[in-house]
Amino acid sequence: MNAAATLDTTLYTVTLCDVHGLPADARIKAETRYCAELERLLGGPEDVARAYGAWCEAADADASEISTEVANAATRWSKSAQSARDAGLRGMGEEAEIAYFEVRLG
Repeated sequence: MNAAATLDTTLYTVTLCDVHGLPADARIKAETRYCAELERLLGGPEDVARAYGAWCEAADADASEISTEVANAATRWSKSAQSARDAGLRGMGEEAEIAYFEVRLG
């Protein structure tokens, strides 16, 4: 089970990756902290999905093809994702050094 933001349908899912031997309940708590921090910083599930989508769009495009709106949303994602990573991995110590959160839309 992955942490997910839901309304009528799942807007995004989050999976903690590369933390071996972590009990399921600790993984779920970390994923939940990550989602909560993203939503606190970005404004809710729809805003999280929108910002992540913009970040993906910006990563796949040439800089000249990106609108100001997409660039701003992608920048917000990047800053918010780092803060959310820190919140999600809080208290995990060295075993979480290479860990990351995978986000998927839909």
